[in-house]
Amino acid sequence: MASSNGSSLGFREQYILASAFFHAIPPQDVHYANCARVLRQAMFAAGQWEPDLSAALYDAEGFPEFALWYSALIDMAFHEPESERLLNGGGNLGTIAGREAMRLQSPRFDEAPDFGFPAGAHFTGCWLSPAGKRVAEQLLTLHPDWEELLTTKVS
Repeated sequence: MASSNGSSLGFREQYILASAFFHAIPPQDVHYANCARVLRQAMFAAGQWEPDLSAALYDAEGFPEFALWYSALIDMAFHEPESERLLNGGGNLGTIAGREAMRLQSPRFDEAPDFGFPAGAHFTGCWLSPAGKRVAEQLLTLHPDWEELLTTKVS
């Protein structure tokens, strides 16, 4: 999936991994609803966050750019083979058809219930795999300016 330093990842995936390094806590007994925090910080660091996107954290419908970011996160959480997975996920991250429909801003779940749309990012969790932690650390070494952007409080 990625070279040892993450250089083969797309820009969204790189920012998501780096953001998860600071904001995604592995679950102990419960899943932490932190996909929203990871995505908000990643998009902020990439210069793509706007305050009106806050509603997208609960439902990505009507927010195509946010849907692309959320789809990238979810795709990473479902990457096969699992041994190469950099990010793990929890909560309702949807079915393959639902994720594709979200990415394409297709008809909503109530119009096609078999799609299996993911829950809003606010209601799902993610955390780095051991390999993902190594890649995130390397990305942050390559991009030392990202840490401040990824840890700045964003509303």
